[in-house]
Amino acid sequence: MDEVGEQGLMKSMSSREHAELLASEIYGVAAVKAFLVVRKRNAWHSTTSNQYRSESALFASLSAAESAAEMWRGRGSRFVIEEQPAIAVLSPYGAVITADVNAPKPFGGWNAEGGLDLLAPGGKVSVAVGALGRGGLWKRPAHADSIVQAADDLQGSIDSEFLSSATVYLEHTSNVGGTGRQRSRHDLAWTEGKRDVDPSPVLEIVDRVREKFGVSSVEGAMERYASERDAYSGAASAHREADYSREEATDQRERAIKARNDVTAAVASGGHADEVQNLEWFAEYEEEQAAEAEAVAVEAEAEAAKAIAVLDEVRPDLAMRLTAGSPDDEPSSGSYHDEVVPEGYVSVIVEGTRHVIEEHGTIVIDGRMYSSDGRRFDLNPGGISDPGIPDDREIVGAFVIMRDEEGRYSVYLSGASSRIEDDIRQPEPEVALELSAHIAQAWELANL
Repeated sequence: MDEVGEQGLMKSMSSREHAELLASEIYGVAAVKAFLVVRKRNAWHSTTSNQYRSESALFASLSAAESAAEMWRGRGSRFVIEEQPAIAVLSPYGAVITADVNAPKPFGGWNAEGGLDLLAPGGKVSVAVGALGRGGLWKRPAHADSIVQAADDLQGSIDSEFLSSATVYLEHTSNVGGTGRQRSRHDLAWTEGKRDVDPSPVLEIVDRVREKFGVSSVEGAMERYASERDAYSGAASAHREADYSREEATDQRERAIKARNDVTAAVASGGHADEVQNLEWFAEYEEEQAAEAEAVAVEAEAEAAKAIAVLDEVRPDLAMRLTAGSPDDEPSSGSYHDEVVPEGYVSVIVEGTRHVIEEHGTIVIDGRMYSSDGRRFDLNPGGISDPGIPDDREIVGAFVIMRDEEGRYSVYLSGASSRIEDDIRQPEPEVALELSAHIAQAWELANL
């Protein structure tokens, strides 16, 4: 994920990183405004190509979207930030925002009749996210680039203002020449124009949830979410500042102690008076700096204690987690500290659901096999463990260089589909052709 250093940044959905969020219960849903960054780059014959940044395309605020565009600047690039009506699924551990970005009527093709119950408060976030996602309940298959989903880990700034039919949506276009709204003279300039987008399907979906499950499923859910999010982000920021201030104070005090020891050593060795005097002045300066840093740390720790007390009133579980660990340990970490896992077993999150299985064992879900670390196993039964191998790719051929305890090398060539442990079957012709391009280089790298 690209860091922009401001609130409003959301993260692309990850079943691993957001396991706890996906496994949590739904507070409710809301119609929110999201900001999609589109990078336009000059292509052949004076044409323009659009690139949606799949890792960080969707943002909760305009300022965060503009900051991302600044980071992605390059020769020949310009940017458009599109304000999008979107659906937010709110939960105790964050929100998932879904935008239908290529449609004049976003979510006009979504099957509300079959999917409304999946957005009900108390349901599972992963179910709602799946229903709204690319493979969800669409009347026609959604295009891969049309549905953008992002997660707010209680650190973003989703606007709590409810969208209405009167909400205006803008399109912000960058101008490298400096004409238009500009944060500083070195930043991109932006001009605004009205977007022609019909938010009625989004508003209708949320209104129907309100009608079916009560006002609290929308207004109450957003109020509760915003309250908990603001308390958590405030406490996390204050806690982080207190840790930093204490580290600075500790480092400064160590420098002061060293400076005072240098004075003592100079006096003991009969150093020149001027040298001793200079060391004394420096030691006094370092001691003053240490005292000031310690005072700042005490003040920061007091502010952190107040912020954590506020968080403890609304979410004692998050307050305990924050004080027990690091403020960088976001609530989507996927850990379950309140549940005991029997000896010899492990807890694993698969597709947003927690399972307890034997250590080094496997579990089958909907015909797919997963290992105890949550990785898909049925496409790689030989046990090649490398996070760089995508879970959704089947290994159909491999050239493996092995070494035994005595340092002797051997090689292993396989092309048996879904049977990588079978070293008898030869690769299929198309697999062998693909392997041949890499075998020579592999031998060279292994000094064979």
